[in-house]
Amino acid sequence: MIIESWHWRRTQPLAETYIHDFGTVRSLYEYDPREESSWRERAGWLDSRSHARADRGRLAETLLKYQKRIGATEEMLENTRRLGGENPLVVIGGQQTGLFAGPMLAIWKAVSVIQHARRASRLLGRTVIPVYWLAGEDHDWEEVNHVHFPAGESVHTYRLPGVEGAGRRPVSSLPIPPELWEQAVAEASRILPDTEWKGDLLKRLRTLSGGAPSLTEHVARLLAWLFGRHGLVLVDSHDPGLRAVEKDMFVRLIAENRSLRGAIAQGSERVRSLGFTPQAAVRDGQAHLFVQDGYGRSPLEGRPDGFAVRRGMRVWSEDELLGLAEQSPERFSNSALTRPLMQEYLFPVLASVLGPSEIAYWGQLREAFRLFGMRMPLLVPRQEYTLVDPCVRKSMEEFGLAFQEAAERLEESKSEWLGRQDGLNLDERFAHARKGVLRMYEPLLETVAGLNGGMRKIAEANRAKIEAQIDYLERKAKEALALRSQAGLARWRRIANCVTPLGKPQERVYNIMAYLNRYGTEWLDDLVRTDADGVLHRVVYL
Repeated sequence: MIIESWHWRRTQPLAETYIHDFGTVRSLYEYDPREESSWRERAGWLDSRSHARADRGRLAETLLKYQKRIGATEEMLENTRRLGGENPLVVIGGQQTGLFAGPMLAIWKAVSVIQHARRASRLLGRTVIPVYWLAGEDHDWEEVNHVHFPAGESVHTYRLPGVEGAGRRPVSSLPIPPELWEQAVAEASRILPDTEWKGDLLKRLRTLSGGAPSLTEHVARLLAWLFGRHGLVLVDSHDPGLRAVEKDMFVRLIAENRSLRGAIAQGSERVRSLGFTPQAAVRDGQAHLFVQDGYGRSPLEGRPDGFAVRRGMRVWSEDELLGLAEQSPERFSNSALTRPLMQEYLFPVLASVLGPSEIAYWGQLREAFRLFGMRMPLLVPRQEYTLVDPCVRKSMEEFGLAFQEAAERLEESKSEWLGRQDGLNLDERFAHARKGVLRMYEPLLETVAGLNGGMRKIAEANRAKIEAQIDYLERKAKEALALRSQAGLARWRRIANCVTPLGKPQERVYNIMAYLNRYGTEWLDDLVRTDADGVLHRVVYL
């Protein structure tokens, strides 16, 4: 395995500025993660912090039950117990759940959390626990019910069939029948090529998915298998036991909701004042909380007389909603903008590992953290990886194609290569012919144009037809040339399908199982053992 570092410019301007010009956006955040002193300062503040937070012992007990349910390793259990001890520290990150763990960016988030926890442990000389937050409370089933596998020059997609209740219910509460798991594994068996690791991988998938009550638990079991030896603690944000631990924070989010809305609005305005567009759109009255009602997971709106779901079908006074939170905290869940506050309430967060969009919308939250006596933790950009198969690497080398060209200007590079295959010099010959024909035609056009007023239009239309016919012949000639280069063009398509499938970065499309099937798991462990040294994108030649 060979690893190269590379910078892939992000499309999120605020995140790009945060990473490369922190001073410009310092007022939106709390700490500069590049400075070692920031890590020590944050750890010291956590050790001495006095703001209200969840009971450590109760949290650890709740998480221990969950770890045991998903088949945790002893390393995971030991780290979970440490959360109940004196002055623990955590590095946390999370993602939506997805079939077979979804796109690889979810895997890279876990890798990054472990790497930064290990780095912080060395820096501070104390244990720092890696924690992965599974967003089981999210309810967008269409975002998580499918998987993409590379299939030569194309992308193969498999989507779980309809699940009863999908649409508004949290993913963690959607039961997946055993026959659907069997179908999913059978599809993986059909599309994944035969390798020395395939049999064991399919057996593992059947074991991990068999009996999994939900997509979230299915992913938790997979992550425990892949990263359990590294002590990664897993959290399902929709776990009813966790909801009970979160109760007091839900009460505060309701009781101080008007101030919370103001703090987030203030943070959003500060983002605008620096010339950026807030990543998270904020509406007037948005309470930044969800409640389970008869329609599923519904967003709450703040009103002068209390709260209502957005459809207006149910209205609560503040006291009624507070009472509901006290009695049934499992009915509440956070929005993207209050989830960071809840994580801070639950855990002593030294650092949060985030993707570009997350870094951007956290920039709207500094005042919200302060409102609850908290400070925003260190925000660490997650590591990004692109995996390159040996055959693709060989093709890139033969074409003289650097990774940057493959990622950013593949079509131009392919066109240049195709042009070099043209021993007939078609571009030059057609340009010469086109110029010669039009040069000879021009005097004739002027001659007939003098016959009467309508002849100029006829002659110009005739010239356009001649040009169109030349263009047509050139296009057909190049198509014929391309047919002679089909084998080479197929290799170009494989490069594109590896590096930017569906026109997106690889990590946002493909699932890790395709690579575990081809190369086993050892390479992933090697990746975890590499250091998080500030390089954000790595090209991994397998």
